[in-house]
Formats: sequence, C-alpha cells, structure tokens
Amino acid sequence: VCLKLMKGTETVLSMCDSSSSHLVTAGSVVLDLAVGDQVSLQPTQHNRIITNLWADNTFTGLLLFPTT
Repeated sequence: VCLKLMKGTETVLSMCDSSSSHLVTAGSVVLDLAVGDQVSLQPTQHNRIITNLWADNTFTGLLLFPTT
C-alpha cells in the first residue's frame, strides 16, 4: 500500500508498506500553510484507501503555531 500526502496538487510525502498481515504506514511532516491551502492523504496509482469492518484509516493534522 502506498499513500501520498498532498498540499494542493503537490506531493509532499510518499509512504509505502507491504505485509501479508496488518499494514501500518506512518509518517510525519511539518508544512507551512496559508489560509485556503488544502492538505489531503491520497492513494498512489494502483492503490486505494478502504474502510470496512476490518480496515480503519486515521489521519491526524495539528496546528503547531501560526506564522502570522
């Protein structure tokens, strides 16, 4: 499974994991964001994000400090 963290249309971080059992993909990044910027977590080509009874997905964003 490969995921990418997007800031608008720019890929900021790519993460991959492979396993025959449970998958845990984790990463960290600090972004300088302006009002109106959009951040999203998206699957890369040939991958998908699913949620069902056996699969959970968590994405957490934190505001560290305002720069203005």
